[in-house]
Amino acid sequence: MGLIQASPDELARVGAGIEALAPELGGLLSAVRSLGTGVADPPATSAALQRAASTWSTATDRLGDEISALGRATGATAIAYRVTDENAMGGGAQVIPASTPTPVGGGGGGGGGGGPW
Repeated sequence: MGLIQASPDELARVGAGIEALAPELGGLLSAVRSLGTGVADPPATSAALQRAASTWSTATDRLGDEISALGRATGATAIAYRVTDENAMGGGAQVIPASTPTPVGGGGGGGGGGGPW
């Protein structure tokens, strides 16, 4: 299995940024709701706009909830990586830059074996 690299700080930052987007949908939500009240005549058009606004409003609410949940999940992932690093690595993970080549063989000596173990 290959090396999994993650930056808990970056995950936490991204998660907070995503979660902060959810309230921004409030402006869109109010604009959508006003769409349903903007036309009174003819009644069929008014009713259709009200149904559309209601549907969009519900979808926008759900989208806000999903965005918020995604942000929280990303933040929780950052916490999980930190806990795993602390427990598995004895106090903190060793960060290996992506450009560092992974050793393939052992460093000489004796027959057979090799590898980083």
